[in-house]
Amino acid sequence: ACRALRAAAGADSVWRALAERRWAGKQQSLASERARRPGESWRQAYLREEREAHRRSITVEELCARRWAFRFRCDHEKLWSEPDAGGAAHELGVEPAARAGPTCDFSPEGHFKSTVRGAPSQRRPLAWQLVRGAP
Repeated sequence: ACRALRAAAGADSVWRALAERRWAGKQQSLASERARRPGESWRQAYLREEREAHRRSITVEELCARRWAFRFRCDHEKLWSEPDAGGAAHELGVEPAARAGPTCDFSPEGHFKSTVRGAPSQRRPLAWQLVRGAP
């Protein structure tokens, strides 16, 4: 019974099913891309991804490679939205293409820009940098 359990627990098909279920709908890191590396078992790939999931830092490449969606904890859109010709504020303060929520981009050159209409980064890109060694 123990040998059968050990064999089942080490089976690639078991680890593949576990990995696919665990990673479904998750954001992939650029470091891992969730692909098994040459000669790597599904168990090894799963354990590597679990270590990666606990990382608490981001690289410039990872930050700049994606468009980031974000949500405000306050009504930031109305704070930065511009009045229309009739004097009323735009309802969502974002472009129609971004109605699912505001997004932002970080460039490798150190500029940040969001899709919130009227926000400071819409007038000019804002500077950003990673802080090394921050908690």
